[in-house]
Amino acid sequence: MSKNISKSLKHSLENPNDIIYTPKELAINCINSFELKTHDIVLDPFFGNGIFFNNYPDYVNKQLCEIEPPFNKDFFDFNQQVDWIISNPPFSKINDVLEHTIQIANKGFGYILAAHNLTEKRVKFINNNNFGITGFAFYWVKEWFGFPVIFIKCEKNKNNNFLFESKNYGSTN
Repeated sequence: MSKNISKSLKHSLENPNDIIYTPKELAINCINSFELKTHDIVLDPFFGNGIFFNNYPDYVNKQLCEIEPPFNKDFFDFNQQVDWIISNPPFSKINDVLEHTIQIANKGFGYILAAHNLTEKRVKFINNNNFGITGFAFYWVKEWFGFPVIFIKCEKNKNNNFLFESKNYGSTN
């Protein structure tokens, strides 16, 4: 989707809007929207304070990426195949995040996005790469800029669970 953009999360450290910690209850709600199986490999690509990783069920194989010490593991350098990815990505890197996610997720992914970031182009990209949006929810987090966020649940080889159209009506002038 994006071209000639550095695929490194190091620049996200400079953008304060990219470092937003998810409330525990929200992370748990997002995780619980998936039917994770014993031994599924689940990746938290943006560990931060560990709110997703630490709340993944104990029966899954947990993996993480975090650019800060002591981990020093950039998501864009992580090329292992995983079953699921569930997290809150840096909003400024969402196109790159979706591209890499599609390459390494075998079953699906769930991400928190600013509500206005679920664009027609991104939905088409997800669909064109054999994933469908099988669930979404709007959330308001008081400390997060005053706009709603959306959690999208995407699964491989599934269709969108909602009507998705892109049409123009009326005059094209």
